[in-house]
Amino acid sequence: FPTRRSSDLTIQNCYFHDNQQSAILSAANAYSSPKILNNRLYNNDLSNGNFPQINLGVGATNDTIYIVGNTIEGLESNMSGGIGIMNIYSSPTKILVKQNIIKNNRYGFSPMGNKISAIILDNQLINNNLETNPNNGGSGISIYGTDTSMYAYIRNNVITGNLWGITAIFHHKIDMGTIDDMGNNFIFNNENSGIKYDLYNNSADDIFAIGNYWGTSDSAEIENAIVHQTDNANYGKVYYTPFLPSTTLKEKTNTTSYIQIYPNPILHNKINLYNTTKEQINITLYSVYGQIYKQLQSNNEHIVIDVNNLPKGIYFIQSTWKHEQVVSKIIIQ
Repeated sequence: FPTRRSSDLTIQNCYFHDNQQSAILSAANAYSSPKILNNRLYNNDLSNGNFPQINLGVGATNDTIYIVGNTIEGLESNMSGGIGIMNIYSSPTKILVKQNIIKNNRYGFSPMGNKISAIILDNQLINNNLETNPNNGGSGISIYGTDTSMYAYIRNNVITGNLWGITAIFHHKIDMGTIDDMGNNFIFNNENSGIKYDLYNNSADDIFAIGNYWGTSDSAEIENAIVHQTDNANYGKVYYTPFLPSTTLKEKTNTTSYIQIYPNPILHNKINLYNTTKEQINITLYSVYGQIYKQLQSNNEHIVIDVNNLPKGIYFIQSTWKHEQVVSKIIIQ
């Protein structure tokens, strides 16, 4: 689906799959700011070339590219990226990337060039790890700026299961959280070659990343998963304290199987829970940010929770029976 010289093109509620290269493409030398809303892009780039599923060039003057509410998922191609933006011109490019699920690609979101201003909100960048050589890709978010006009504002995202969480290369101005405006990103369990890399600042520019969750409350473990000036004097510093404690996430492992959830990911807007105790259990459904959506008590063997009004994303179900507690991660698609 090519876009050219358009600032008012809307691509909405479509299904793009099994294309040989990118599903949505704009020319590098033509100004275009499409609105890409609530689409499903699946298993594109069957030619296995270096193509993101959404592949855009310079944005239109005084307009914004909107990529909102899409599911972008790879399958057969290990070269297929999620979203790629490149600006090689002096004209600014503005982009909003919001509430997307970007998973199982070679990388998640990658703006490259100069004069790009990206607002990255409420996305899930999960398991973008298909790149076989970590030196060539595998980031949830990769920001490559040719100068410090490359700007990214990153809030409320879940970034996990990638080879690298966030990589910052060459030049940038990256805001992942300040004291007055916490990041609230959940960045954890991104690794390759047996080493965790949740944030890699491969540049001389500093990054403020205050108020994020890093999978642990141990500051030494967080430091070990962040590469910055502490590791190389030529790199900029990452300011990541204070950070969100692990109690914010509340995910636990437990061998007890008194509660079962099926299916997961959730289909048809209903969560089916099976209570093997046949006694009263307490159920709480909440978001990755700790916001409680539903609470109930039941002694039914089969419990159904209607989630029709909830946006797609990652949630947690906490179930309590007697003195035992299990927290299970679910995905609503």
